[in-house]
Amino acid sequence: MTIETWEYQINNKLTLRGAHITGSGGPLIHFMPGTAFACRIYLPFLSRLAEHFDIFFHDFHGHGESDTGDGVFCGWQKCVQWSAEVMDEHQLLQRYERVIGVGHSYGGCMTFILAAERPDLFSHLFLTDPFMVPEKDEATYRQMIAPLVQKTHLKNPVFENESTVREYLKGRFMFMNWHEEAVQAYINHNMNQLPNGSFELKCSPSIEAGVYDNVVEGLWPSVAKVPHPTRILSGKQSVPYFREGAQIAATRKENIEVHETEGSHSFMQERPQEVYEQSLQLIEELLQNF
Repeated sequence: MTIETWEYQINNKLTLRGAHITGSGGPLIHFMPGTAFACRIYLPFLSRLAEHFDIFFHDFHGHGESDTGDGVFCGWQKCVQWSAEVMDEHQLLQRYERVIGVGHSYGGCMTFILAAERPDLFSHLFLTDPFMVPEKDEATYRQMIAPLVQKTHLKNPVFENESTVREYLKGRFMFMNWHEEAVQAYINHNMNQLPNGSFELKCSPSIEAGVYDNVVEGLWPSVAKVPHPTRILSGKQSVPYFREGAQIAATRKENIEVHETEGSHSFMQERPQEVYEQSLQLIEELLQNF
């Protein structure tokens, strides 16, 4: 297994970055991450899948190794557009017969939209707890998001030391059940250690808040258009909106099927080995049957 890093320059202030893991001899997984997460924090899960699949991933604008630029989030349309440009530049369609679109949370939502706009880029989709708010609940959900946006803008992105980071994560519902491998990956790849020993989040509060505040209008029209055989793995204790949204998608489209697993929204970070085993089985069945 080898990891090659890459860069894609958008303009003189913004460069996207990511990596390509090769050597499996299998199909390609194209991976997109959740809000405020660097792709490499998923390595406890992805590195296991890399035994069977090559993996291509890139950090969204202001996430992970990609530049923040002016600190104003680019919007979901640009995320989708730039992802397609990067895939084209690296000639993934010419290098792989089968490309599986994989995404978690916001990355699952972006994968749905990208697959609808450019169906030629993928052969199959496998999404882990994608961001999918039912259309009937979108107005209510936006009212809930507004306070989160305000709170995120006020968040202090700097922590005194690693112990302080760990205490913070333990006290946050989203992180409290994470496996030690995933916690360490978060510290290693989602934060920068500053010269004075403190740690700073790579994804700035302004970028994170911008993602929350950016209404993704393209999701449900894209779900209606996606032609690919699709499997969604949903956490039994995840956000109720997302779980219901996945079920609605499956009832509307014969090519979409939902499976459940134990855990909350980031279940692959809570149980990387078990979720890897379940994911591998589902992906292999998907490839064999379609």
